Amino acid sequence: LATGLTEYVLKPVVDRRLYGYFAFPSGHTAGFGSVMVVLAIVLLGPACGSIPTPVRRGVITAALLLALCCMLGLIAAQFHYASDVLGGLFLVLASVITVALAVDAVADRLRREPSDA
Repeated sequence: LATGLTEYVLKPVVDRRLYGYFAFPSGHTAGFGSVMVVLAIVLLGPACGSIPTPVRRGVITAALLLALCCMLGLIAAQFHYASDVLGGLFLVLASVITVALAVDAVADRLRREPSDA
């Protein structure tokens, strides 16, 4: 969702360019950040109860630090302005949280409906 919104909706509308390419919001941040945030959400969920808490915390910390390094690297390599990366990060947070809440709502509704079996 984040990557699709970035590439097909927001970049053409905003039309901010760096070296002739669309820059805002960062598609690199949207793609990589989405994976890292989804990983963190999954590891925070109840389904990962069999994984020891220190291991989960370590993986979440590593994922978030890796995402931060990726974002800082995009700025340092001059692939994006800092505001491009921040825009991509906010898009990731909004889209991943929206999808997670929608999935939870559908799952709750399916759990409450009586089965016809």
